[in-house]
Amino acid sequence: MKTTWNLLALAALLLGLTACGGGGLPDATKTPPPLTAGAYKVANLCAFEPPKGWTITNFPGQKYPMIAGPASDGFAPNIGVTDEKANMSLKRYVDASLEQLPKQIGPLTDLTTTEMNSAEGRPGFRLAYDATQAGQKLHLVQYCFQGKNEMMIIVTFARKSTQDAGFDALFDASMLTFRLE
Repeated sequence: MKTTWNLLALAALLLGLTACGGGGLPDATKTPPPLTAGAYKVANLCAFEPPKGWTITNFPGQKYPMIAGPASDGFAPNIGVTDEKANMSLKRYVDASLEQLPKQIGPLTDLTTTEMNSAEGRPGFRLAYDATQAGQKLHLVQYCFQGKNEMMIIVTFARKSTQDAGFDALFDASMLTFRLE
């Protein structure tokens, strides 16, 4: 269990390892369906539906609660949220992050970057890559959105590379419900 929590903490640390930035906020164009009572909400920041059956829990050292899935292979896949004040466009922020991440956490493999829109029509970026941390090969998927007041919002999903890739689809479905609070 300690190994699981240590890996969770390590994965959560990856959340803040992005470059600084900021910029204008595009208007949302759609009205998404209402969230359920079990939605993950961070006051004045964001909200989204977590995968069904996953647990929202406070985690030591994290600004916002994390969402943990069922543990397997000694690791609980997890979702964490972080924010960062920035003064550049979302695209520039993502580009700067991709330049800085390898310098901070080591090589990124199987990197993909995709532009997308949230349920409310908010532009975002989906980054997916593998990285080795504490001897564990992790698969990470990050969604980056620009929030209010030059705030960048990064939602990161982490699983061991050996765990079921089907977890990625659960996370992607959650991010399609993302909206600003």
